[in-house]
Amino acid sequence: MRCLLDSGCERSVINADLVPNAKLTTSQYSLYAANKASLDVVGDSVISFVIDGQHFEAVVSVLAKVDEFLLGSDWLENKGLSGTSPTELCVLRCTVGIDGDEHLSSHCCSS
Repeated sequence: MRCLLDSGCERSVINADLVPNAKLTTSQYSLYAANKASLDVVGDSVISFVIDGQHFEAVVSVLAKVDEFLLGSDWLENKGLSGTSPTELCVLRCTVGIDGDEHLSSHCCSS
């Protein structure tokens, strides 16, 4: 599974198919793609994932259609990573995997 750290994305998002058993709450967000198209927000959820063996959580918007799990600037700022260099983010990106659902335990790497 791919995970992308995207400091240009204000809200962390994940595809609903990747977290089928997530407990959803009504979202307070209206989200839009870069081309200003409205995104179909199913709800919000808290998901767990692992970075270098350390467990983390993120509050994410669950979308009907999105290609990747995106950790946005909300998560980066919450973790004090908003000033992290692109090289450091690349290393971090390559060590993220989701463990919130047992079937989502794959390692994240991008080429």
